[in-house]
Amino acid sequence: MDMAEMLFLEMNECGCLLDNYTYRCMIDGFCKVDNTEFGYKFLLENFSKEIFPSKETVGRVINCLCVKNRLLDEVGIIHRMVQKGVVPDVVYITFEADKKDVAAPKIVVEDLLKKNHITYYAYELLYDGIRDKKI
Repeated sequence: MDMAEMLFLEMNECGCLLDNYTYRCMIDGFCKVDNTEFGYKFLLENFSKEIFPSKETVGRVINCLCVKNRLLDEVGIIHRMVQKGVVPDVVYITFEADKKDVAAPKIVVEDLLKKNHITYYAYELLYDGIRDKKI
């Protein structure tokens, strides 16, 4: 992955357009070698450049973060997904103000599980955190 990162940085410095595929390769690679921090970093960079990765790529990072018990980072990713509109339409139903903070994230997490974008383990961790209002 060190060589891939050097090539990625060189491409960036030379002005090559880094697209969704390039970021996906970097994110997937770092997650596969258990370097969650760099996978997460590249995902955030991807978001900041207004390039939204596939749900599978986001799911991979969420699962890696679950293993590391980084629930707040996971919720941050889900929040960004909601901001980008990558959630089911039902999330936009008007909830009572006090329930909105719990209901919308719960629906997003359930949808991610139904579509196999996160593992059941990731779902349990996220759901418990939402239910207990820890996140």
